[in-house]
Amino acid sequence: MVYRTFSIFVIIQDKERDKHFKIMDYHYKEDVNNHTNWELFFEVMDRIILFFLGSVLLLSGCKNSKQPEGYNSVNIIEYVNVYDENNRILTAQGSEYDYLYFGDNKDKGILAATNNFTKTYSYDNDSYCYTVEEPLSGSLLKTMRYTENSIEELVLENNKDTFSYSFSLYYDKNKPKYKKSIIILGDDPLSDSRYEEYYYYDNNGNNMKKIRHDLNTGEREETYKFNDTDYKEAVNLVPSSDYKQNIECSLKQTVNDTLISRITLNGVLDRVMKEYTIGKKKIKEEFDNGMTLVNKETEYEENGLRVNVNHTLRNTGYSTDSIYYEGNKKVKHIYNSDYNGTITLEISEYDEQGNIIKKTKKLRWESDNEITR
Repeated sequence: MVYRTFSIFVIIQDKERDKHFKIMDYHYKEDVNNHTNWELFFEVMDRIILFFLGSVLLLSGCKNSKQPEGYNSVNIIEYVNVYDENNRILTAQGSEYDYLYFGDNKDKGILAATNNFTKTYSYDNDSYCYTVEEPLSGSLLKTMRYTENSIEELVLENNKDTFSYSFSLYYDKNKPKYKKSIIILGDDPLSDSRYEEYYYYDNNGNNMKKIRHDLNTGEREETYKFNDTDYKEAVNLVPSSDYKQNIECSLKQTVNDTLISRITLNGVLDRVMKEYTIGKKKIKEEFDNGMTLVNKETEYEENGLRVNVNHTLRNTGYSTDSIYYEGNKKVKHIYNSDYNGTITLEISEYDEQGNIIKKTKKLRWESDNEITR
């Protein structure tokens, strides 16, 4: 899974102001996982920009810390993990340090803040089932519930109001059977993001149908997927329905040891996938209908570690997500991106059990004036 975050951390004493900054960071993570809702990001940015400017003035006299070269913002979270006699994690005590560098002389214009929090883990008798509670801000609390074949997330505001909710039930590893997502965007329920999706598979585990249901409008959309079948033939295989229907067809061919899949949506080329091997590296590439590379996945082994690299290209920039595994446990996670001139570098480190012990996120804006926009 690819995680992309964009955060601006500022010292704000008022809890309401702090809540806005934490909400911005949390929503952006969620929306990227659901194909990025940039409108939400900028909506929240508009709401908090006045708070941001006021905070800069109030905090210009805070403790200084030398600026990492070229970066405007640095966030560091360090965890102390506590385990039980069965080597199961019980708590992760986090210490968070926020730094912001700005102005003509960045070495003297530094803002710094700290925050302490605790993630709590609880287990059922079944070792596959456990719950994680994590405070996101002074007013938001996230609870994650994991079972062998499902993941559930609930974020409450003031410990009573639903801020967001998601549930995923899996047919098999990385193959969803059902998904539900609710994100509260405003006072008007119709402005919220609410939907559910159903997935259907054949006997070989291939996804052959998806139904998306908009819980706000009641609209339903059905997508049928066919392998080695062209659109003209597939049209006759789809049952009639009162709902909107999409037909996705994939035709494969092998050229010089490269597996090429041409995927059409309703008879029009949608994307092209290529899979091939170079040495010991397995590579998957995705191109849009104009044959522009939009995503590249690479898997290989290095120094006894399994490495997964996901490189994404967009009109606004690029991102590269690299995860290092020892067996099935994460060892390191490195994410870097450059979108619209904003550069992000995020490094996560893990202990022997595969739980995070340190996360460092650095941001560099297009110019020093970015802070006053």
